[in-house]
Amino acid sequence: PDFVRHVVRKWPMDVVESSPLDRPDPPPPPRPKRFISESRSDPFPIISAPILAATVPQPPRVRDLMIGLTFLAIDRVRSEIRHVRISQTSFQKALGVSYRDRGVAYEAKGDHVRAVDCFDKALRLDSNDPASLHERGLARLSLGDTIGALADIHGAVRRKSDSAIFRTHLGQIHARLGIFDTAVADFNIALELDPNFAPAYRDRGDAYLASGDRPRAIADFDHYLRIHPNDPKTLSNRGLALFGEGQAYKAIASFDEAIRLDPRSAVLHHNRGWVYAKLGDTFEAVTEFDTALRLDPKLEIASKARADALAQRPVETLPTASLAVDAIKPPPLPLPSRGVLTTPR
Repeated sequence: PDFVRHVVRKWPMDVVESSPLDRPDPPPPPRPKRFISESRSDPFPIISAPILAATVPQPPRVRDLMIGLTFLAIDRVRSEIRHVRISQTSFQKALGVSYRDRGVAYEAKGDHVRAVDCFDKALRLDSNDPASLHERGLARLSLGDTIGALADIHGAVRRKSDSAIFRTHLGQIHARLGIFDTAVADFNIALELDPNFAPAYRDRGDAYLASGDRPRAIADFDHYLRIHPNDPKTLSNRGLALFGEGQAYKAIASFDEAIRLDPRSAVLHHNRGWVYAKLGDTFEAVTEFDTALRLDPKLEIASKARADALAQRPVETLPTASLAVDAIKPPPLPLPSRGVLTTPR
């Protein structure tokens, strides 16, 4: 057969000369066709040398076998490179998680600048990681970048829409921006995703209180306090809502419980003093404002409320004649005593 003749021709000359198959060389084979397209999208060069076997005269079965083995080798190489790429992607994601965890550690230490830098590096390695976006949003919020935080946490929610925590934090930022209707909608979605996620009830109550819907705020605070009865800030905000609904003594009881749990909070003492001032109990109000200023001398709202309360006393009862007060007016309604993003992660 011609195929055997072609192989024998490449043996040493002494063997070829003794072979009965010694014949004149066949004409050179035609130029092989390129079986693999040359394109930039194909990561492999044109492989034509192994396919030469198909152009050399030989039995069909041998030719088909050699072509099949050639393409099998090509598929194996492509498979190996695909595994390498997958391994590289996995390594990048693992490195991104390491940067993210380091950023969380910096954030816990209060170093929000380094935390943001770590989250930036994590997102350069994996731009679609919702956890890194979420954490960077929290760090940016701590640095006062509310708009940047909104963009990051909104991106995290877009990538992981089934997270009640992400949605709750998005609602907190909307509440901080004063967009209470959107904030309430975010908290509603969070509770649809996880009806047992108590912080969403608490934060929705804060949004209701800030927007003036006190009955709904009280209902949400009561629901949250049944699960977490020892939260002084929620007890304080519940007291503000109760007082706004005309339930002054229930409000005082709520403040008493809050201060029992956190006696070192200047804001809680100020809020209870505000309720006493509204009830006309100037002595108790001033006592509370003094306690608040002793705990936090820079709490300006307590200093102003104390001055307004003292102005409502008879002149002869003033403790000092040099005390300067503004025009007599009711103390302003204090803001909810909770800061944004108190939800444990």
